[in-house]
Amino acid sequence: MTITESGTAAEPAREAIELRRVSMAYGSRTVLQDTTLDVASGSVVVLIGASGSGKSTLLRCVAGLEQIQEGEILIEGTVTQRGGSGKAEKRALDRSSAHLREEVGMVFQHFNLFPHMTALQNVVFPQVKTKKLSQSVATEQAKAMLQSVGLGEHEGAYPANLSGGQQQRVAIARALALKPRIMLFDEATSALDPELVGEVLNVMRALAKDGMTMLVVTHEMGFAREVADRVVFMDGGRILEEGKPDVIFNNPTEGRTREFLARLLDH
Repeated sequence: MTITESGTAAEPAREAIELRRVSMAYGSRTVLQDTTLDVASGSVVVLIGASGSGKSTLLRCVAGLEQIQEGEILIEGTVTQRGGSGKAEKRALDRSSAHLREEVGMVFQHFNLFPHMTALQNVVFPQVKTKKLSQSVATEQAKAMLQSVGLGEHEGAYPANLSGGQQQRVAIARALALKPRIMLFDEATSALDPELVGEVLNVMRALAKDGMTMLVVTHEMGFAREVADRVVFMDGGRILEEGKPDVIFNNPTEGRTREFLARLLDH
């Protein structure tokens, strides 16, 4: 517990995301094994590791898109998933945590924009559908979000007429328009041509600077070094090592971490 300037005791910051001994499998294939992870409010945690190490599945479990078999997931101190829950308990958890799941935005590797809608319409639609906002309020907010990601002049463009980087920025604006307190990024730049990666990373850097809580899966090691408060290395569905970026990149303790980073840098 910390002491404020007035001399009173301040409550410690609540963790935005907590995974407690989470395990998850697809049939006989275990994807997450006894995974424990905390993400503090306002921090940026970057997950790294080889393909198939469980990084994306972890994000999908936090977002409620996958059901865990063991352990617990908490968002802002409230349990949103508990492994082994029966149908009745699962329904009760879903009801009690529905408002918290709305606080979590997610950006995927593929943009998933509606091709028949303009950039503006893609950002307006989920606000009307999910938040039940009026068309006028949703449109005003969508315009502001597109402006914030540098696409104010492209609000009338359809996805087919936008570059990959621009489409991903529309996807980020769409997620931000729902006013989440937590953002999950799953390889948000991996589907982009190299020259377009920077424009998306710049938006993510700005979010981090503004204090957005972020859990990020990426192979962009320069971004991780620069922005992450903590880097987590996953291997075989387990968290093998975690720490400050300079420690993980310059002096990892696990041989598997060193091997992964060396191969990545050689590539």
